[in-house]
Amino acid sequence: MIRPLFAFTRFSTILVIAAMVSCSESRSPFTPKGGSPNDTLPPIEPSDTIAPAAVTDASLDFSSTGTEIVFRWSAPHDDAPTDKVDRYEIRFSYTRGSYPPAFWDLSTPVSDPPDPGEPGTVQSYIFDNLERGKDLYVGIRSYDDSDNRSQPSDLATAHIPGLDFLGRCVDVYTRVPIEGLGVRIASGPVFDVTTDVNGEFSVDEVFPGAVSFDIVSGPSTIDYHRLSQLLVLDSDSTHVFVMIRVEPTTAPELNGANLLSFLKQITETDDRPVLAKWRHYPVRCYIVPFVNSNGVDYELASKTAAQRWNARTGRPIFTLVDSAPDTGIVVIYRPREEMSGIAFTHYELDEEGHPVREEIHVVDDFRSSDASYLYSVMLHELGHTIGFAHINLPNFIMYGQHLVVDDISDDETAAAILLQALPTRVDMSTYDESTP
Repeated sequence: MIRPLFAFTRFSTILVIAAMVSCSESRSPFTPKGGSPNDTLPPIEPSDTIAPAAVTDASLDFSSTGTEIVFRWSAPHDDAPTDKVDRYEIRFSYTRGSYPPAFWDLSTPVSDPPDPGEPGTVQSYIFDNLERGKDLYVGIRSYDDSDNRSQPSDLATAHIPGLDFLGRCVDVYTRVPIEGLGVRIASGPVFDVTTDVNGEFSVDEVFPGAVSFDIVSGPSTIDYHRLSQLLVLDSDSTHVFVMIRVEPTTAPELNGANLLSFLKQITETDDRPVLAKWRHYPVRCYIVPFVNSNGVDYELASKTAAQRWNARTGRPIFTLVDSAPDTGIVVIYRPREEMSGIAFTHYELDEEGHPVREEIHVVDDFRSSDASYLYSVMLHELGHTIGFAHINLPNFIMYGQHLVVDDISDDETAAAILLQALPTRVDMSTYDESTP
């Protein structure tokens, strides 16, 4: 009886020691077979449960340049008045005239908040790349090294003015300002303004980016074509808008079209709506003296044609020079076997589509009886040099087939005057040719 008892007691001791070793190595409670833990380690209580003080004086102010906003606050303290907090959380949100919803959940955190300073010291953070025309909201809260979080500060807010958009509307011919034109500008919000006595209008809350605007005829005694355009703004801007009068053409063949639609038709090339003219007027024109074997004076016919364009329009479109210009027009005479027709105009354009040099090539064997016809040919070719294409109407000097007239029509004259009055480069598609 004694021996079995001794053996049992020894075995039990071994089991206890094994259990103790297992507990020590795995750091987990002993679990009987088929059972569950009957004991757990107590949780580690944090040594600090007190939240830092909240920021109470957050503010926003524009910098001296007006291009940045400075967020300022006094550094709060941790548990003791002299203890610094561990870190900051700064968040911001832009809105368009409304309070930001769920700010501390949906706003954007700054990625580089400054390290906390000594309690009471004034600290700052700079916001640049401001979103113009919006309200900026900023809040701050602090944390200690135990991740205790302060109450959030009140949100500081500042309104960032939109871009200044200034415009002036002037008459196409006189550059006289036009009062009373209606202007609608859309850049998110829509602004409706009217040109003043100086033809000016302004909007100071335009958002950056794509901005569309429409200028329509107002109570003026003269009707103007509607001007619609899209601009991309990234800074304050000032523009001059040239307004085109609504004027009817006179030729019955044009079926009551207005002058603007006629100009678009006669200047249309390769379906490009941008009209690029000579950068400087009058255009220098060099006409080589030449009388052919039939007694036809080419120089006289060409000079007379250039002077006729000037006289009909009342504009100095061409000026005659004594040598070939770097920029301008040169008249060249060529044998008939080198020509596919009687005359043609060869042009060179710069990178923006403006004419640089144009050559009028003309056959050199006109008969003396065709001298007047040569004059008509030169009227036609000089029309090409100012930007006119062919028109399929026989009673016009720019008719594309055999010429049957010997002068510039009234409508071509009016179109040439309008062409010269327009800016050097203009997108003609921005003008509504049918709706004043």
